[in-house]
Amino acid sequence: MSQQLNELQNATVGMTVGVIEVLLLQPFNYAKNMTQQKQPISLNPMTMYRGVGANCINMGSCTMIQFAVGGKLKNMITGGDSSKKISALQEMG
Repeated sequence: MSQQLNELQNATVGMTVGVIEVLLLQPFNYAKNMTQQKQPISLNPMTMYRGVGANCINMGSCTMIQFAVGGKLKNMITGGDSSKKISALQEMG
């Protein structure tokens, strides 16, 4: 599907997926960190989601770049023909 989208669309999908991932996994990361530090785990959302903005920017920008570059590389390999399938070897790089 990524070869059917342009770079901006791939980047938008990547950013959106990265932010959604952070928002869903932040409570688990918080609990893991508190457990590792032997601190009590609070169920207060303000505490659980502390630092979520920076985490969204970090993960969102990483996945945005991965999706945009991946889609561009697929377009280069297939010559822009979205019906052309790439092999498993090409997919792995």
